[in-house]
Amino acid sequence: MYLTQACECVSAGPSLVGVVRKDWASDNSISLSWTEVEQQPNVILDYEIKYYDKEQEQSGYSSTRTKAPSVVVTGLRPSTVYVFHVRARTTAGFTAYSNKFDFSTGDECKDTCVCMCVCACVLSQCVWY
Repeated sequence: MYLTQACECVSAGPSLVGVVRKDWASDNSISLSWTEVEQQPNVILDYEIKYYDKEQEQSGYSSTRTKAPSVVVTGLRPSTVYVFHVRARTTAGFTAYSNKFDFSTGDECKDTCVCMCVCACVLSQCVWY
């Protein structure tokens, strides 16, 4: 005799998460925030953020939770593109995931810092040797 058990993923309806934005990034972290839909049918208890290295999607994913519509994801690899999507957990269960959003760690701050240093040096008429 075989025992078969079905596992059902219960969704509490459409995604309650709008556009996901990257607020800032460092070599090992990305700060994200997102908008909520205006008419929420249920109370949002928290959010689950699912993410993975875009080039290693088949290797699995990581996830984290937050009560606020924002999160800082740490422990990431430098100069790497990650795919993120977010879903809400409500009193009725999990909603559908948001669209997927690609964001990368690193580099952009370094470029900005170099530009700021060069501009500051030009403005103050310093000379580099």
